[in-house]
Amino acid sequence: MEDILNPISTGPRSEKAEVPASEFIQIPKKFTAEYLRHFRFKAKTLIDIGVQRGTPELYNLFADRKVVLVDPLPGVAKDIEERYLGRLDYSFYPVALGAEPGVATLNVMGTARGKTGITPRAAMTEAAITEQHQVEVVTLDSLLAKNPTPTPYGLKIDTEGYELNVLRGAEKTLESTEFIIAEVSIKKRFVGSYRFSEIVSFLGARNFELIDILNFRPRTQKFYDCLFMRYDHPIFG
Repeated sequence: MEDILNPISTGPRSEKAEVPASEFIQIPKKFTAEYLRHFRFKAKTLIDIGVQRGTPELYNLFADRKVVLVDPLPGVAKDIEERYLGRLDYSFYPVALGAEPGVATLNVMGTARGKTGITPRAAMTEAAITEQHQVEVVTLDSLLAKNPTPTPYGLKIDTEGYELNVLRGAEKTLESTEFIIAEVSIKKRFVGSYRFSEIVSFLGARNFELIDILNFRPRTQKFYDCLFMRYDHPIFG
């Protein structure tokens, strides 16, 4: 599959005319099982951190392997059971993951539950908080030490500005991780959160490099769904 298809010919135009980027390039959907399959992931356990209603694109790839689901939002466990019980070999843990153990406040946006998270939102992405829950925070390393699963791992992280905290609590886990798909902020979506360069630097120091962007659009994005893989993987040549 090509990342960017050939430009569309639309005939002569005035030099001053504004041309929407979408008229020049067509970008296929990348966050799909079909596209991700060409990476031929060898991970034996998928760890989905920040589950919400699930990530079927990845579950389709790991239907015959172990899946670990982690989400502190009340009600998610029941939703996942209704959708995937008997169809997926999964374990669910209703905790938050972070850099160190403790307790945190989970902010729930009733009309935009996908924005639920621990990190306070900045003006550009703010939404009304309708609920708050005190949730247990553990590290991914400690969770897996108590509940071992086959390695190597594949990680998917979508924790609304808390991604770097999750990674900082996963030092041991990263040693046995093949790939990471993470929603990484580009703009200042959260108060006191990381910069994009910090995620890249942190993972680069642990032998991971960005290999693909799965939600690329011909406009400035607030975040990218980034695929990182180990730099010693054959895909890097």
